[in-house]
Amino acid sequence: MRNVATGAEAGADRSFCSTQRETSVIARRLSPTSPITAIAYEPGAQIDALLGGLVDTLKSNGARIAGFVQINIERTAHTRCDMMLEELSSGARIAISESRGPHARGCRLDMAELARATALATAALDSQPDLLVINKFGKTEAAGRGFRCVMATAIERGIPVLTAVPVVNVDAWQAFAGDYAVMLAMDDLPKDAAVLCKVLGFCQRSSTKSADSMEIGCQAQPQPQVEAIGT
Repeated sequence: MRNVATGAEAGADRSFCSTQRETSVIARRLSPTSPITAIAYEPGAQIDALLGGLVDTLKSNGARIAGFVQINIERTAHTRCDMMLEELSSGARIAISESRGPHARGCRLDMAELARATALATAALDSQPDLLVINKFGKTEAAGRGFRCVMATAIERGIPVLTAVPVVNVDAWQAFAGDYAVMLAMDDLPKDAAVLCKVLGFCQRSSTKSADSMEIGCQAQPQPQVEAIGT
């Protein structure tokens, strides 16, 4: 299975941005085994610290990284922490949580700031980074929005992608990525960032082969049945 969310699977009445283009093969520092590497994690797992350590190791080795890691800021007056994204190519920080008071429930995501982050990440791809890191394939991406199109653009340009997927979103992720992605369980990975870098193929100088072609839906659409990705 090579197409992702094709018309036959998703239905003719869907409305979403999609592209299917031949991608290039670009000489890069990194050589992951798949165009997209996804790390599945359970609730409460320290995935942000894992990605942050991996990014720091890659940068220390001279890799050029675009995308985001998430920084969680604890607030004593709030029942949940504030969420901030750090844009990796510039170091800019974007607060993506919307302040709704200490007892607010429901989604706290600031969609305007998320859109700004999406634009920054897309623009950063023009510099042809070695890797795009997306902090999370969250419920916004599972619903067809968020950073989906940024990931699709990166793959079209031959830029490898690394992201994290909450276990609750694994089905939506598989429908999105198909066999363009390898999925690994966080619990099975080494905690040492340098070792993890090597395990994922992110500390090697080589040529990364891009996907042959890719069709990605970037707005909400029915989720088709797909083959499971091995963990």
